[in-house]
Amino acid sequence: MNLIIDIGNTRVKAALFNGATLVESKVYGTVNAILLDTAFIF
Repeated sequence: MNLIIDIGNTRVKAALFNGATLVESKVYGTVNAILLDTAFIF
């Protein structure tokens, strides 16, 4: 699995890929919100 993070001006997008297949994606307000979402990243 690969975790991809796109930090933009107003929001932060994160996506989990298994090879070339998108498994899940989410949009957050801050980078810290991603780190607090342990169900998504672990």
